[in-house]
Amino acid sequence: AVGSPDDVKNVANYVLSLSNSKHDVNRAKLGKEKFGVCAACHGAEGQGNQAIGAPRLNDNIWLHGFGEAAIIERINYGKDNQMPAQEGRLTPE
Repeated sequence: AVGSPDDVKNVANYVLSLSNSKHDVNRAKLGKEKFGVCAACHGAEGQGNQAIGAPRLNDNIWLHGFGEAAIIERINYGKDNQMPAQEGRLTPE
């Protein structure tokens, strides 16, 4: 949905720009338009959505790796980061 590998790299740089991290300014400008796909979960300003497990992207806290390569990896392969239900596994004790 983001597009070509070049588009993914542009979006990764836009994500880095949201937290004022080091990024390629020209790529970030190009990635802003494609970020709309990501904004469905992460919010238009990268504020995240805790209810669905989409972390903030604008706070410079990197839960799953930092930098362009790590962000490209997340865009391409995602991250299932939700905790499974524990009701049937834990006893009151």
